[in-house]
Amino acid sequence: MARSETILRVLVSSPGDVAGDRNKLEEVVSELNLTWRKRLGISFELVRWETHAFPGVGADAQDVINVQFEDDYDIFIGLFWTRFGTPTGRAGSGTEEEFNRAYDRYCHEPTKLRVMFYFKDSPPTKLSDINLTQYALVKDFQDKLKKKGVLYWSYDTEENLAALLRIHLSNQVQEWGKSWGGSSHPGPAGPIATDDKGPEKTGQPPLPVSEEEEEEELGFLEQIARGEEEGKNLFGIMQRMTRALTRLTEKMELRTAAVTSAQAGIPNLKKARRAANLAASDMEQFVTSTKVEMPAFAEAYRAIVDAFSHAASLLPEFGQTGKEQLVQSEGVIGALEQTILETMVHMREFRKSVEVLPRVTTAFGRAKKHTVEVLNELLEEMDKAASLAREVRKSLGGIQEAGETPREIEH
Repeated sequence: MARSETILRVLVSSPGDVAGDRNKLEEVVSELNLTWRKRLGISFELVRWETHAFPGVGADAQDVINVQFEDDYDIFIGLFWTRFGTPTGRAGSGTEEEFNRAYDRYCHEPTKLRVMFYFKDSPPTKLSDINLTQYALVKDFQDKLKKKGVLYWSYDTEENLAALLRIHLSNQVQEWGKSWGGSSHPGPAGPIATDDKGPEKTGQPPLPVSEEEEEEELGFLEQIARGEEEGKNLFGIMQRMTRALTRLTEKMELRTAAVTSAQAGIPNLKKARRAANLAASDMEQFVTSTKVEMPAFAEAYRAIVDAFSHAASLLPEFGQTGKEQLVQSEGVIGALEQTILETMVHMREFRKSVEVLPRVTTAFGRAKKHTVEVLNELLEEMDKAASLAREVRKSLGGIQEAGETPREIEH
């Protein structure tokens, strides 16, 4: 039976060094369409030059793409990593030119377009893959975005990007017809006739999905259970790291006092050196245990984000019951975010106290350096986790009250 379907066209723009991430975006769009198309009559169409452009003649290749694509899209997604791209004569690269066109259009018609930009923040396999001139252009572009008031997001893996896009594109669908787009703001996307099975405009309930259409993936309740289980796992990891930091803090106070005492009056250099080397041993043990915990921490928080982002994307199939369950999960995510932020405060304070310690012995100086390095790595991972947790929480909270304004993460 024919019905009306709204297609939101998503233009993805990037240099060639993020080809795998572009393909991941296609997977996310296909996944979301399984739910949004059948239940709400809304779907995404991914627009890429590889699939939508065709041979032509213009001032340059980018000019041909501009003419063919025009402004026929509703969401612009830009991706950068280490390469900026080739100049077009009108901009520093094709991606920059496409962003400029999207941004200018947004400034004139803010209710008809959404702009989302992402930067990959992970090292390539080989250092020789980094062109320093190209990477400097990417960093300059980041600064330009900040000045324009564009809030961009960073990601480190394809899976991380997929989770963010699953959340952000679901948010755009929830806001469609409210803060942007919709029938009151006719744009390039609009209702078309389709023969897909789905909810009719008469308000009939959605038709069941056939077994052939079902994917072999975890369901809504299983994703929530997975997210909550990984949350417990992450809390356990955080508790172990916190206890290790507390023990090291206490030991460092004792060792520092011993070094100070040995240097008072008639200095006992042997005793001071022994206390300093014991402190070095304590710090190296902390470094070793933290390096063991960090991969587990990263894996757990990414699994949490993946699980809840999948659950949020499946929400249209569950109505009010699903909303209530996800809102409960929002509380779990909020508590997790708060715990991470509080732990980061203690770690920053301890890092600062270690940084000012004098290098009393070679072993102590080396351990001090290793401790600061591992704390920097851990704080970076925790910052990513808190950032992603905030995105998930806002997404789940937006199910009942959409439109919360994103905030910059404080580093």
